[in-house]
Amino acid sequence: MAQRHYRGKMMKKLSASISDLLSMQRRSQHGSSTCCEPTEGSSGLHHATQMGNVTMLKMLLQNKVQPTDAEDAKGRTPLHYAVALSSTDAASLLLSHGACSDAVDCNGTTPMHIACEDGMLDAVNLLFYYRADVCAVNSAGKTPFDVACEFGRFKTVKLLLDSGVPTKFLMQAHPTTATVKHQRHAISGFHLAARQGHLQVLTLLLEYGWPIDRLLPAGTALHEAAANGRLEVVRFLIHAGAEVDVPNVDGHTPLDLAKKSAHKSPISAKEIRYLLKGAPAPSPG
Repeated sequence: MAQRHYRGKMMKKLSASISDLLSMQRRSQHGSSTCCEPTEGSSGLHHATQMGNVTMLKMLLQNKVQPTDAEDAKGRTPLHYAVALSSTDAASLLLSHGACSDAVDCNGTTPMHIACEDGMLDAVNLLFYYRADVCAVNSAGKTPFDVACEFGRFKTVKLLLDSGVPTKFLMQAHPTTATVKHQRHAISGFHLAARQGHLQVLTLLLEYGWPIDRLLPAGTALHEAAANGRLEVVRFLIHAGAEVDVPNVDGHTPLDLAKKSAHKSPISAKEIRYLLKGAPAPSPG
């Protein structure tokens, strides 16, 4: 009993010293991403993960020095950082020791959101194995699938489409993660891809049956493309049969939004307006 108590005490001291080790490492490494820097409330598990020290992480986990899902001041668990740092070994180790694959930070971001944003296929597959929710909705109203579309992660989008998750859930998620049930799925991956100009993703989604004229409060995907000066996307959507005269909740058509945003990119805006004015009317029936 005394030996066990002594070992536990030593492990806690070791955990407390990891912060100093991380600070030393950060001073020797310039240009590291600020999203992965330690924050107030970080645990030894956070620090070991951020250092990329899997051996130290394993030792802390085996001795149960701290909760696997300990949160820092931003609500991030060690798993959030393992995924953000592309450390599949650390992520796998944490998950095998019971880390929650659907842990959310203060913004409702899950590890799957992070993996999909950066197109980390290995991390996505690993999180899928541990039943991570690809339809979890963050505070911005976006699912991991939406984020993959927004950042043009074609291979990730394809992986999710072929994962067995019903397409209707990817189109319109219903939040299941306990801490984000109050969030509303406020956007769609198709609209986000149009907003950011990701033609390859748009083509893929249409092949999988996405409705080209799905109407959200802000409008259709054509509204998004026109408002953000995405000339090639506007041309593509019109050619694919998108309706050009559909008003959004404010009564604005894609042409109206193109006129309003003309100052952002005058040259493309002019051609976008020309395309929208000259587009053929949809055939009746």
